[in-house]
Amino acid sequence: MDNSVKAAIYEGLGYSSVLRAKELLITALHNEDEGIVCAAIRGLGAIGDKDAVFMIVDMMNSDAVSEIVAGEAAGALGQIDSPDAYIALVDAYQSIETSDEGIGEDIVSALGYRDISETGDFFKQILNDRATDPALRLAAIEAVEDSQGDAGAFLLDYLNDPDSDIRAETAWGLASIDEPGRIADVLHLQLATEEDAEVRTRLYQALGNQETIDIEAAAGLVYKETVLDTKLAGYDLLAQKLDFSETTKPVEQFANQVIPELQEIALSEKNLNYKIRAVITLQRTDTLASLRALEEIAEKSPDYRVVKATGINR
Repeated sequence: MDNSVKAAIYEGLGYSSVLRAKELLITALHNEDEGIVCAAIRGLGAIGDKDAVFMIVDMMNSDAVSEIVAGEAAGALGQIDSPDAYIALVDAYQSIETSDEGIGEDIVSALGYRDISETGDFFKQILNDRATDPALRLAAIEAVEDSQGDAGAFLLDYLNDPDSDIRAETAWGLASIDEPGRIADVLHLQLATEEDAEVRTRLYQALGNQETIDIEAAAGLVYKETVLDTKLAGYDLLAQKLDFSETTKPVEQFANQVIPELQEIALSEKNLNYKIRAVITLQRTDTLASLRALEEIAEKSPDYRVVKATGINR
């Protein structure tokens, strides 16, 4: 039997009613095939009782296993709803050496499966210590994004972090989580002072995750952008939030300036990502002028991927 098939069977045992499932999985932890070992760990994680937690912790802390297996064990512990699993992960993180940054990131990521009310203090210790390796601080922000509970309130504290990578990831988290809270005013204020282009890009995306925004203020910021990546993020925000049935200065400027610019980007830019983003924003705008721009792009573009993105058959 192929080892990949065996691995699938072992993982499935954790979700089964087989009486000897746990015993078989514990035995599989000593298999020579790493894929089977990882599958057995996932199976034990699905069982999630005290015996399973003990065995998985032992694998995570063992010097005899690879970093891949140890990381798999950390991930399994993160998904077990047990105080013992949480304590084991925190203890393991606190005992790692500087040379073990890989498993450190695995542990941090694993804790992201849990509720932020449980893990918040742990993540704050990492993020508030400027001596922490930047990769671990970034992993902590990414883990918070995946957390259950009110992650939005936690993330807000790091919009002003000295590290621009942390600020960018924080803004991205606020753009992607389901319930970021009503923070449009905070995001506007941050945009007014933020100088890093990547962070500004993420802040526009975060504004897109708000139900209501000050569209006049947002447009005033967007129309001043000079970096194309950031400008496109701003244009996409306006395409989502502007009411094109109204006659306002931001709407008129979008129609007269932005739609032709988006068309030109879609036809002339070398970067395919920018071309596709321009097309998507035109589709989102959903006006007669944007439809005409899309038709012209479909007619003139030599790139079939761009033509396909317009949704227009030529």
